Amino acid sequence: MRNQSHSAMGLSLLVASITATTHTHVRRLIINLKQMIHPMKHPRRRSPGQIGSSQDSLFSTFQGRGLAAVAVALVALGLQYAAMAQVDTFNNGNDAGWLHDNPIAAYGGTTTYSFPAGPFGKGYRLQCTSSSLLQGFCGQCGTARTFSYKAKVYKDFLVSVDLVNWDNNLDQALVLAARVSGQNSTADPCPLGSGACPPGFATASGYVCNYDPNQFGVGSSGQFQINTVTGENPVTLGSTNVTLIPRRVYRMVFVGVGTKLTASLYDAKQLFTPIATLQADDATYTQGVSGLYSYSRDGTVTDVTYDNFVSLAAPGTPPK
Repeated sequence: MRNQSHSAMGLSLLVASITATTHTHVRRLIINLKQMIHPMKHPRRRSPGQIGSSQDSLFSTFQGRGLAAVAVALVALGLQYAAMAQVDTFNNGNDAGWLHDNPIAAYGGTTTYSFPAGPFGKGYRLQCTSSSLLQGFCGQCGTARTFSYKAKVYKDFLVSVDLVNWDNNLDQALVLAARVSGQNSTADPCPLGSGACPPGFATASGYVCNYDPNQFGVGSSGQFQINTVTGENPVTLGSTNVTLIPRRVYRMVFVGVGTKLTASLYDAKQLFTPIATLQADDATYTQGVSGLYSYSRDGTVTDVTYDNFVSLAAPGTPPK
């Protein structure tokens, strides 16, 4: 594994620890923020998850205050770049401020957005159906998919989301995306015929990290990946086999600094030690938006629930 800079490592710790709940994750946020800004003040090594008594008095101040406490901590600790962070816990029961790319809606592919109760309040459930009109006409171009994204454009980026629930009987991908562009473009030439391609169809491009619960077919094992996507066609840059337990919460963290891409997968109960980490080096895409995909790998349907989305620029590279 290649060494990361202190700032990149600090950011990974930051987003690995952010959550907008009143649980112990808020405590972990504060300790990681302190270590990130003043690393020399914490020379004594602690075992993962250990919390010293000196921090506990500070934690008690923030416990129970959710996002407000997180925001105060970020500002107080001088993380100016974090003021530009985009955070959504979905507890307001809507996705106001999000944009949507549904490239097969014109051909009968549907997307349902809902906000079910979950371990951290409300989550963000994406359910898609494939287009029967396109199935068999152009390979997998009619497969169920949707992209929900934030409008800010980032160069160096850090994005994070919790995987709260998914239908483990579906061959689908749970996807965290960054540096995405082309989601509003129209393909020319269009593989469906002149003027027949909706915006985003065969044009969306960027980077994704994703968990596929049934990488080798329904009932098989899972896989964690980094992919580059060009015109909606993915190419895997790195992967590792890992199988997650349904209804257990996990966190995906995706970092891009220059050409260096790092994706990490955590159990939400142990945010200090990743289950899996992937690294890749690719210069294809330099900037774009961040968001969430729901994608069917076999042309059927999707069903995934996300929560606690965070997106921010890496240090030194503010949003465009």
